[in-house]
Amino acid sequence: MKVRILYVIALLGIMAIAACAPPPTPTTGTAADETAIRANVEAYAEAANKGDVTALVALFADDYERVGSDGKVINGRADAAVLGMQPFTLAPPEVRKQLRVLAETPPLSSQMYLTHPRLRDAEVNAIRKALLAFAATPEGKAFMQRGGYGSFVKIDGNELRAFRPYAIQASEILQAAQ
Repeated sequence: MKVRILYVIALLGIMAIAACAPPPTPTTGTAADETAIRANVEAYAEAANKGDVTALVALFADDYERVGSDGKVINGRADAAVLGMQPFTLAPPEVRKQLRVLAETPPLSSQMYLTHPRLRDAEVNAIRKALLAFAATPEGKAFMQRGGYGSFVKIDGNELRAFRPYAIQASEILQAAQ
């Protein structure tokens, strides 16, 4: 089931990227290319479902290119990255041993559940209540533990304000590097 969901997500992502791209010339792509891409998508889904970071990294060549969810083009493997504590903690020990932590920010919520302003307070409160109720169930506790999330907490925006100086500094460094 997880493989199918990831396959559908990957397929939707590929379709979204393809919809934004100019139409390929008739000589672009072959049946062999399509077969290789489909095999790569399936290998990605399988590795992701297993939590096999090493296998995921192996799927990317040094000269690969992809478009991130923010529309930015990413070329090749990164020499440095900004990574949240939760994915770092969940990475296999052999992967963590290959990384050096250069700096840390104050603790921040690693995942937020947001609602659109058009929702009424009653709807927002019902969603909040459902999330908190789920977190209190055995299934919810197992989900939180497996994901390294800790627990749900109500935030008031101070977490994001505390992070703002770091975001500005990172943005300035990235702009200077271009």
